[in-house]
Amino acid sequence: MNDDLKELKEVLAFGFDGMDAFKLAAEDKEFSISDLKYLFPLYSSARAAIDNIGNPWERFQALNSDERFELLQYVKERFDIADEELELIIEDTLTAVGANVQLVKRWTARFKKPETTQDEA
Repeated sequence: MNDDLKELKEVLAFGFDGMDAFKLAAEDKEFSISDLKYLFPLYSSARAAIDNIGNPWERFQALNSDERFELLQYVKERFDIADEELELIIEDTLTAVGANVQLVKRWTARFKKPETTQDEA
Protein backbone atom coordinates (compact mmCIF):
# COMPACT_ATOMS: atom_id res chain seq x y z
CA MET A 1 0.00 0.00 0.00
CA ASN A 2 1.21 3.48 -0.89
CA ASP A 3 2.55 5.39 2.16
CA ASP A 4 0.28 8.35 1.43
CA LEU A 5 -2.77 6.09 1.39
CA LYS A 6 -1.70 4.26 4.56
CA GLU A 7 -1.09 7.50 6.46
CA LEU A 8 -4.40 8.99 5.32
CA LYS A 9 -6.30 5.90 6.43
CA GLU A 10 -4.67 6.20 9.85
CA VAL A 11 -5.60 9.90 10.08
CA LEU A 12 -9.18 9.18 9.08
CA ALA A 13 -9.40 6.27 11.51
CA PHE A 14 -8.24 8.52 14.34
CA GLY A 15 -10.69 11.26 13.41
CA PHE A 16 -13.63 8.93 13.25
CA ASP A 17 -12.51 6.90 16.30
CA GLY A 18 -12.49 10.18 18.20
CA MET A 19 -15.99 11.05 17.07
CA ASP A 20 -17.21 7.58 18.04
CA ALA A 21 -15.53 7.76 21.46
CA PHE A 22 -16.96 11.17 22.31
CA LYS A 23 -20.40 10.10 21.12
CA LEU A 24 -20.29 7.09 23.47
CA ALA A 25 -18.95 9.21 26.32
CA ALA A 26 -21.76 11.75 25.87
CA GLU A 27 -24.61 9.24 25.75
CA ASP A 28 -25.41 9.70 29.44
CA LYS A 29 -25.16 13.49 29.09
CA GLU A 30 -22.36 13.58 31.69
CA PHE A 31 -18.61 13.33 31.44
CA SER A 32 -17.02 11.31 34.21
CA ILE A 33 -14.03 9.12 34.91
CA SER A 34 -16.00 6.14 33.65
CA ASP A 35 -15.91 7.66 30.15
CA LEU A 36 -12.16 7.14 29.99
CA LYS A 37 -12.84 3.59 28.83
CA TYR A 38 -14.02 5.15 25.55
CA LEU A 39 -11.29 7.78 25.29
CA PHE A 40 -8.20 5.83 26.36
CA PRO A 41 -8.14 3.60 23.24
CA LEU A 42 -7.71 6.77 21.15
CA TYR A 43 -4.07 6.88 22.22
CA SER A 44 -3.02 4.14 19.81
CA SER A 45 -4.94 5.55 16.86
CA ALA A 46 -3.65 9.05 17.68
CA ARG A 47 -0.09 7.81 17.69
CA ALA A 48 -0.57 6.07 14.32
CA ALA A 49 -2.23 9.19 12.88
CA ILE A 50 0.48 11.58 14.06
CA ASP A 51 3.59 9.52 13.27
CA ASN A 52 4.91 10.46 9.82
CA ILE A 53 1.74 12.19 8.65
CA GLY A 54 3.34 15.34 7.28
CA ASN A 55 0.70 17.33 5.42
CA PRO A 56 -2.50 15.28 5.00
CA TRP A 57 -3.86 17.57 2.32
CA GLU A 58 -0.73 17.16 0.21
CA ARG A 59 -0.88 13.40 0.73
CA PHE A 60 -4.51 13.38 -0.41
CA GLN A 61 -3.69 15.41 -3.50
CA ALA A 62 -0.79 13.04 -4.29
CA LEU A 63 -3.09 10.02 -4.52
CA ASN A 64 -3.87 8.71 -7.97
CA SER A 65 -7.48 7.98 -8.92
CA ASP A 66 -7.29 4.32 -7.84
CA GLU A 67 -5.90 5.28 -4.45
CA ARG A 68 -8.55 7.96 -3.96
CA PHE A 69 -11.19 5.40 -4.84
CA GLU A 70 -9.70 2.98 -2.29
CA LEU A 71 -9.72 5.70 0.36
CA LEU A 72 -13.31 6.59 -0.44
CA GLN A 73 -14.30 2.92 -0.24
CA TYR A 74 -12.57 2.61 3.13
CA VAL A 75 -14.58 5.50 4.52
CA LYS A 76 -17.80 4.38 2.87
CA GLU A 77 -17.54 0.86 4.27
CA ARG A 78 -16.72 2.00 7.77
CA PHE A 79 -19.15 4.87 8.09
CA ASP A 80 -21.95 4.28 5.59
CA ILE A 81 -21.89 7.79 4.13
CA ALA A 82 -23.64 8.72 0.89
CA ASP A 83 -21.24 8.98 -2.07
CA GLU A 84 -21.93 12.62 -2.89
CA GLU A 85 -20.92 13.68 0.62
CA LEU A 86 -17.90 11.45 0.91
CA GLU A 87 -15.10 13.38 -0.74
CA LEU A 88 -16.02 16.65 0.99
CA ILE A 89 -16.15 14.93 4.38
CA ILE A 90 -12.75 13.35 3.80
CA GLU A 91 -11.24 16.65 2.70
CA ASP A 92 -12.70 18.48 5.71
CA THR A 93 -11.49 15.76 8.08
CA LEU A 94 -7.99 15.80 6.62
CA THR A 95 -7.81 19.57 6.86
CA ALA A 96 -8.98 19.59 10.49
CA VAL A 97 -6.79 16.69 11.60
CA GLY A 98 -3.82 18.07 9.69
CA ALA A 99 -4.15 21.42 11.43
CA ASN A 100 -4.40 19.71 14.81
CA VAL A 101 -1.39 17.50 14.10
CA GLN A 102 0.68 20.53 13.16
CA LEU A 103 -0.43 22.28 16.35
CA VAL A 104 0.54 19.27 18.48
CA LYS A 105 3.93 19.13 16.76
CA ARG A 106 4.51 22.81 17.47
CA TRP A 107 3.60 22.41 21.15
CA THR A 108 5.79 19.30 21.40
CA ALA A 109 8.74 21.10 19.82
CA ARG A 110 8.22 24.03 22.17
CA PHE A 111 8.54 21.85 25.26
CA LYS A 112 11.42 19.81 23.88
CA LYS A 113 13.64 22.87 23.58
CA PRO A 114 16.47 22.78 26.11
CA GLU A 115 16.06 25.22 28.95
CA THR A 116 18.60 28.00 29.17
CA THR A 117 20.74 28.23 32.25
CA GLN A 118 21.40 31.44 34.15
CA ASP A 119 24.86 31.58 32.56
CA GLU A 120 23.29 31.63 29.10
CA ALA A 121 20.69 34.23 29.98
